[in-house]
Amino acid sequence: MPAERQRADRKVAVSRGSRGRPKRGKAAPGRAGAGAGEPDSDGLDARLEEKRLAARKSLFSVLVVILAAVALWFVVSTLKGGRREDAVSLAANVRYTVKVGEVPSERREAVERMLDNRVLKSLVGDHELFVHEMAGGRLALCAGRFRSKDSPPAQELLGRLRSYSQGGRRPFGSAGIWPYTPAGTE
Repeated sequence: MPAERQRADRKVAVSRGSRGRPKRGKAAPGRAGAGAGEPDSDGLDARLEEKRLAARKSLFSVLVVILAAVALWFVVSTLKGGRREDAVSLAANVRYTVKVGEVPSERREAVERMLDNRVLKSLVGDHELFVHEMAGGRLALCAGRFRSKDSPPAQELLGRLRSYSQGGRRPFGSAGIWPYTPAGTE
């Protein structure tokens, strides 16, 4: 009977964790010498735990870097314009127009007079002429509003403007298709 009593006392003396293994760290009553840096009953020590933690941190860092690279690739490929027309865009409110020219904001009256220019109106046809305020205090004279820079009406309008000649010079030769954000959608 004393042997059974000793076994029962030994079972009570060893404190167990939630997984049924003896707890590490503090010396449990009845476990002399089970301190930090010494192997416990599983053969693991503090140094091995530190190595495992370092490996987990490294793996997490690598996953974060991969995720950031994929996100950067998505943004760059979307903004380069190399996307399909039906692809999701990060800049959903961006439209395209044909920018006829740009001037400093001090010349607003001259740009607004161009809105009534009959030659320019005949070149743009049914497309709307409008003035768009750009960053940096500049104004752009624009013609038409398009969902894609590759749309046939946009390309046709651009071709008409660039090919127009007056007295041997091309006043709209520098026209180009330009992305802009319509006012009120920013």
